[in-house]
Amino acid sequence: MISSAASVFTPSPPSTIISFAVNQHSPGVVGRRANGTAATPQVDFTVEDRWGKLHNVRANVGTSVWEAVRNAGIEIEGACEGSLACGMCHVHIDKEHAKKFPPPVQQEKDTLMFAPNRSATSRLSCALLINHDSSSMLVKIPNSS
Repeated sequence: MISSAASVFTPSPPSTIISFAVNQHSPGVVGRRANGTAATPQVDFTVEDRWGKLHNVRANVGTSVWEAVRNAGIEIEGACEGSLACGMCHVHIDKEHAKKFPPPVQQEKDTLMFAPNRSATSRLSCALLINHDSSSMLVKIPNSS
């Protein structure tokens, strides 16, 4: 509202807006934090490190597998910082979950050609974004990565 006498802008009281975040992968309402903002959905999965030790990892949906593993304090290489160039973040995804990710782009395929210990489910962890289907997947870091 603008006061004509003083030409000073006086804001109107804010409207109360109630909104719900809808999960694009699984329709429904996403939780809210105490401050009212939408909580980022998370999933839990397991990582087997290069020495065979299993680690439980919780990660936000939309985070790369590489970033989630590093954030959990698990050693994984990544000299190219996620640009699909080095292949050092090569992992094996369990067969059930491997098919739930989009197929690799040509650059990832080209990089994986040089990865030791490749398998049918080999992927670059920097190229895989955590999604709702990632819950309970097993990610193995090969000993030679």
